[in-house]
Amino acid sequence: MNQIWLTIDDGPSTRAEDLLEFLRSKRLGALLFCRGDYLRAKTEWGVRAIKEGYIIGNHSYDHPHFSMLTHEQVREQIAKTDAIIDQIYIEAVVRRPQKYFRFPYGDAGANDEIVKANQQLLGQYGYYSPIHLPRRDWGWDVQVMDWGVETSNVAQKLEFARKQLSHLRLGDVLDLHDKAVNFELGLTQNICQTVLELGFNFYSNRNFQEQTACR
Repeated sequence: MNQIWLTIDDGPSTRAEDLLEFLRSKRLGALLFCRGDYLRAKTEWGVRAIKEGYIIGNHSYDHPHFSMLTHEQVREQIAKTDAIIDQIYIEAVVRRPQKYFRFPYGDAGANDEIVKANQQLLGQYGYYSPIHLPRRDWGWDVQVMDWGVETSNVAQKLEFARKQLSHLRLGDVLDLHDKAVNFELGLTQNICQTVLELGFNFYSNRNFQEQTACR
């Protein structure tokens, strides 16, 4: 079966409930990389997502460029969000599975030495990626620029997304976004439908939990 990994960054936004309902109704597995500041304000949503089988991943506290941060600031971005996620799992009465992290903008550090130090720090906090070993953070294979969406450019965004999706391969990681500003949920729905029309399916939440993928 041609399966791919669906990951969704930057939430939970004001439309996160609708997004979760869409994923649940279509039985689409997804790894939800959340900002700590947003998640702190929407803990009930986090509890619901976890109870429905979704994994909450760490996407930093307030989405900075990590190449602009000191080592202690990097630690704080990871640790503050880690603690929020831990508390939400406690409230959901669900044991937290493997910890997953994604750097905002894919910015893992300013140079090779800092990138290595940041990877070591992720290791100290127990973060791991079965997808992009030996890295401990999740990257992606395909992005579709599904942000900055306005009524006037939905068609162009979808056209670009379909072109990008043509590059999908078995086991790839697709990166979508949960944005509050200028975002149309219909674009997410159309992107997911296009993936299915291309002959792919999405890995389930159980797959994310069991880390069954190998590269």
